[in-house]
This record gives sequence, structure tokens and C-alpha cells, in this order.
Amino acid sequence: MPSSDGRNTRSYDRDASSDPDGHLERALSLEEDEEFEAAIAEYSSLIATDPDYSFAYYHRGYCLVRTGDLQRAINDFSEIIRIDPDDSTARFDRAVTFYDLEEYTEALDDLKKVLEANSEDAIAHYLRGNIFAITGDLDRAVRCFEAALIFDPDYEAARANRITAYRECKTWWIFDRRGCYLGNISNHERHGHTAQITKDPSMGNPDYDEMISVYGNMGKERIDNRNSVIFTEVDLEEAVDAAAIWDLLLSEYQEGPEPELVDWFDSLKSRG
Repeated sequence: MPSSDGRNTRSYDRDASSDPDGHLERALSLEEDEEFEAAIAEYSSLIATDPDYSFAYYHRGYCLVRTGDLQRAINDFSEIIRIDPDDSTARFDRAVTFYDLEEYTEALDDLKKVLEANSEDAIAHYLRGNIFAITGDLDRAVRCFEAALIFDPDYEAARANRITAYRECKTWWIFDRRGCYLGNISNHERHGHTAQITKDPSMGNPDYDEMISVYGNMGKERIDNRNSVIFTEVDLEEAVDAAAIWDLLLSEYQEGPEPELVDWFDSLKSRG
């Protein structure tokens, strides 16, 4: 179950019978009382007796996180992964600790393995989204936040960071599933967020008239140009959600999103 700081708590085999000196019970009691330094000493005594005691490594790692000793915590989570390379709980918590240390490449590597074991882990998708947003890859960031919402529609932090990531980019280019350019959603100093739709009634997906109608209803002013229609002061989140309803693709890149990224997201949607 989640701990107080969002990490997971796992019931490893306690094997209390191998602890005649009572280190384990004292450690757990001290940890519960948030006397983390004393708990670390007790877990260390257990590990000295059994270097492969995953339960003690995990809880000592947690206590080390709570005391701010993140590098030593990573070492403990790494020991668990050494003992069991498929341990997703320790790998997830190591990823979170790497994230806290701003070691984003290492965090992404661990989160990738966590999602290979369970593609529906909303928190892992959310953390990947945060990392991509921090490092400037907004296409991947919004897809990750949207993936988190597929598997946990009530994940408010993912919803908030999703729209924040959308706001970070001045222009989002709109494409249909054939890769045809349909328009863009842009942020202008004078008109706020605008939706620009190409004047091409043959688009077919979505229906051109419907697209004009929906964006027109959410915009303040309509501006007709030679090749496009612009609607000013649209609500960004409503504009993004409308595109999603039509199964359109938004990208920060004028040439469109990477096909590999689209395929990855589509595979998640099929499971949601």
C-alpha cells in the first residue's frame, strides 16, 4: 500500500524466527514511530546477519529516504533488485529516488521496466510525464499524463500536469490519422489561445463543419482567412479534449508526432 510519501510498502517475507535478538520488531516499531535513524541501525543489524534479506533492505531504504540519505536508499533498493531483478516495487521506489535526485535517465530506465511488468501503472506513467516535461519533451509528457488518466481517470495531479504541459508549448499542430494537417491550437498575446482550422471540407475525419461548429462555440471571435478559420480566446483544455474526441493527434512538431509514440499510446488506449 502507499506510504506517507507516495512510495509503495511491500510485505516481503519477514522470517521473524531467524531474528532471535528481536531486531526486526524493534526496527518496525521505531519506523512506525518515525525514529528513522534508530530503525536504520536495527535493519542494518539484520542485514549484517543475512545479506540477502530483502525485507530489511526495503525498509532501511525507506527510512533512508525519510532522513534524506537518497544515495544510500538507492543502494538498498539496488540490493533488492540484485536479489530479484523482477522486483517492480523496489525498482519503482528506486525510480522515485532517482527522480528526487534529478537523475532522470536512470529514473526513466527503471520506470520503463516497471511498465513492462504492468503497463497500467498510472503513477509510473505520471512520473515519466513529469520527467519528459522537465526535460522539454512535451509530446511525450502529454502522452504520459494521458496514459495515466486512461488507467486512473480520477488522477487529478496527472490531469493538472497534462494541461500545464499543453500550456508550455506555444503551438500544437493538429493532424488526422492519415497524417494530414488540419490546423493548430496556439497561444497569442493578443487573442489568447486560438484554434485555427484549415478550410478544407474534404478532410473527412473529423467532419469539417462539426469542427468549425465546436471550436466556433468555444471561441470569442471568428476570423476568416484565405486558407483557414481562426477562433480566438478558446479554452485550451476544451480545445484539446475536442481533438481527442475526434481521435486527432496533437504535436509540438510541425511535421507531426513520432509514429512510434502514437503506436505506443494507441496500444495503451486499447487496454484502458
